[in-house]
Amino acid sequence: MKKYIFILLAAMAFVACSEDEENELIGPVAEIPADEVPDNIKTYFGNYIDGDYEARHKVGLDLEENTCYFINSMDEFSRLQEDMHFYPEINFMKYTLIMGSFRLHNLQYHFEKLEMTEYEDHYLLNVYFSSPENAPYPTAVKTFPYWGLYPRLQQKAIKATPLLMDGTVLSVVESE
Repeated sequence: MKKYIFILLAAMAFVACSEDEENELIGPVAEIPADEVPDNIKTYFGNYIDGDYEARHKVGLDLEENTCYFINSMDEFSRLQEDMHFYPEINFMKYTLIMGSFRLHNLQYHFEKLEMTEYEDHYLLNVYFSSPENAPYPTAVKTFPYWGLYPRLQQKAIKATPLLMDGTVLSVVESE
């Protein structure tokens, strides 16, 4: 009986090691510094991110769902904005654009930063928000869009997680 238990434990250890190897950490991925992002891109997304609901729809990006897009071509970017007549030219030979949104329960959250980590088979994107101290938690739902420009990245799956600056994971509101 001990022999069978040992074989079972050895098999489980092998499977655990195989899963770890598949998800091997490569390291952090640095966003392009704000002062190096081309002005046309900053202006476009400044209007989109900092604008109100109507301004975002004028830009043509309808991000009402909990989404995260990994964009490596003008074709991919323009497909997200089919009704738009203007969008900035982005050199996708040089850059990767990450953009998306979360639907969250607190209207007072404020976008702070993105942190991305690369693994062998995917990227993990942490989207950080701040909230005023002792702020009431209204029951209304608001969509919080985000974007980041990165050096050209290899296409992989990406998982985005909304967090407070202290690392608390925020719950998202699923669409009905």
